Amino acid sequence: MNRFLLALLALTLAAPALAQDSGPFVYASYSVCEPATVAAADAARTGLNAALDAHVAAGRISAWGAMAHHSGGAWTRATYHVAPTLAALMTFQDTWQAEVGRDHAAARTANRTSCTQHVDYIWRLVASSAPPAEAGGDRAPFGGSTYMQCGSGGLARADALFREHFAANLDAMLRDGAISRWTWQAHVMGGAFTRMLVLDTASALATVQAMGRVGDGVNAAALAEFNTLCPTHQDYIWAVASSR
Repeated sequence: MNRFLLALLALTLAAPALAQDSGPFVYASYSVCEPATVAAADAARTGLNAALDAHVAAGRISAWGAMAHHSGGAWTRATYHVAPTLAALMTFQDTWQAEVGRDHAAARTANRTSCTQHVDYIWRLVASSAPPAEAGGDRAPFGGSTYMQCGSGGLARADALFREHFAANLDAMLRDGAISRWTWQAHVMGGAFTRMLVLDTASALATVQAMGRVGDGVNAAALAEFNTLCPTHQDYIWAVASSR
């Protein structure tokens, strides 16, 4: 296994499983793709959109999305789907993989040819500015994701600090139009990151500006404690190619 994936997977078991908690849940795949061939892979996967829309209409999943790297780390593409329960999420993941192999083999081949590295995560929605049933659907043009590594012993405390000290500030940013949605998500399985903050915005510039305001007005002691619990992070700006 290459060093990139080893680094991401090193802390897979660092956080306790949260599967017993309520959802919705998000299955996300983050890929590293070759620049010379990724456009062809993107074009090949457009046929998947109608199939995913049909699964939303049938109630098998509640939302899906595909994103392209704008700024940040090594991942260049990301896809996800959302379901209200972990059981529904995993059932769909299994049937979707079989469906893609059967009905969309060209898209799968193009993706595997270009995107030779990937890591899968399952996230659980902890808090959001929108109703849980709307998680992941009808996204704004850009999304800023801050992926955090928080110590396993302080995850509950980090969530409490987020709800008490950060959520109100994000709601204020929502009201003044700086963002159109925010979500705070918890690691269930996957790589090294254990918490994720997502900000939906209208542009890459708006994303950078919004990220810079996340801690505005937060009590200094609470901010210091949160940074101690979650000492490292990686920021990404994603261009949302499609979502429903």
